[in-house]
Amino acid sequence: MPAASVPLTIAVALCVVLTSSLPTGFTLVAGALVGALPEAIAQGLGSAAGDRTMVALGALGLIFVAQQILAPLQATAADALGRRLMAVNARQIMQATLGPAGVAHLEESGYVDQIFRALPEQSVGPRAAVSALVGDTTSRVTAVAGLALVAYFQWWLAILLLVALIHKVHRYGPIRRQLVTVRMGKAPELRRANYFLDLTLRPEAAKEIRIFGLAEWFVERYRGAWLGAMAELWTAR
Repeated sequence: MPAASVPLTIAVALCVVLTSSLPTGFTLVAGALVGALPEAIAQGLGSAAGDRTMVALGALGLIFVAQQILAPLQATAADALGRRLMAVNARQIMQATLGPAGVAHLEESGYVDQIFRALPEQSVGPRAAVSALVGDTTSRVTAVAGLALVAYFQWWLAILLLVALIHKVHRYGPIRRQLVTVRMGKAPELRRANYFLDLTLRPEAAKEIRIFGLAEWFVERYRGAWLGAMAELWTAR
């Protein structure tokens, strides 16, 4: 991400830190407000307890406003960074395809498979990856801050929650990597399926497909290639 834009990367990192810490801060300030209320009611707003109540109430309002501002700001910055990263990815792919002399490399199936793996697929690509990474990091940092808050009051409960979080990461991390590995390993089959799909959707072959009645034949070939590639992915999932 820094290779795409250093300022945007720094902005996204700051947004993640602030967005992750504000919920914990909101909880602490809300607790201080609730704790100061009985004394402020008994002594009046002009007392020291009343001053603490008003300060806590003001801080609570500021944190709430900051949360409402930071959420869309973080999403906008992450999306802008994702688009920059998508452009970097596109330039790398073009350099890989246009850099070597001739077109012989574009006829090698292994080389073309590598290019296919690097291409974004529908909504899945560098842009979506940045947004997902930012959201996942925000959740993890928020979890760490929450654990610290719980540990301040009940250390043994924080340990139980930490064990649950570690189990989740340990359990689902390999599953995610396995799904990505299977998806990348099926590049030849998925590329073949896309070939049949492109032939049926593009106008170049439309006349021949209709004249020779090949529509159903192409549909069946596409269905077989795509389902054959996806069956293993679904089984692994």
